Amino acid sequence: MEGTVTMRHPPSTPVSPASPGTASRERGLTLIELIVTVIVIGILAGIGFPAFQEFSQSATARRGVDDLATGFMSARTLAVTNGVAIKICAVTGGACSGSASDWSSAWAVFEDCDGDDVIDDDASSVACTPANSNVTANGPERVYARGDSNDANWTVTDDNNATGPTIFTFRPSGRVFSSTSDWPVTFAVHGSASAKSNLLIVSRLGQVCVEIKESGECG
Repeated sequence: MEGTVTMRHPPSTPVSPASPGTASRERGLTLIELIVTVIVIGILAGIGFPAFQEFSQSATARRGVDDLATGFMSARTLAVTNGVAIKICAVTGGACSGSASDWSSAWAVFEDCDGDDVIDDDASSVACTPANSNVTANGPERVYARGDSNDANWTVTDDNNATGPTIFTFRPSGRVFSSTSDWPVTFAVHGSASAKSNLLIVSRLGQVCVEIKESGECG
């Protein structure tokens, strides 16, 4: 018919069907899958944590015995080099301790000029003088090394399985003296979760040996 306008709509764009994997990629985890994942993580943690705990405690024990071994060797070297007596002892406060268990708390290597088993560190102290030491002026007793608290389990025994000494004195000859007459003295250090002991053995001659063993002596 004349004058009639025919409206033409543009052809609609065909919609492509979703690919088969699209829905599965977008849906996430189901509750069952989440539960299984949590269980697996829990099992792995249960297996790995004890092993990590034992490793951590063993490392702490080894670090403690290595530090103490360095302290003993330093004391001997200083005594021989400086020509004076050098002490290494378990420490409580500013004095040598009377308990062998305190080796795990603190220890010190120092020049005990007046022989009172106390670290005289007051700046006005005249404990060390040219008359009783190799220092060039009056002053406090020199502390050459200190050990901090260690969370490992420590036992200290002499060769007769009696409780070991808390004080060792190295002479300029390199020999070591203490309250025991049954040498050597053994420090056994281990973590609570570990059966392995880190052994530090000190001989009458002042020699130091460190070894990790299930049992037995340091070879």
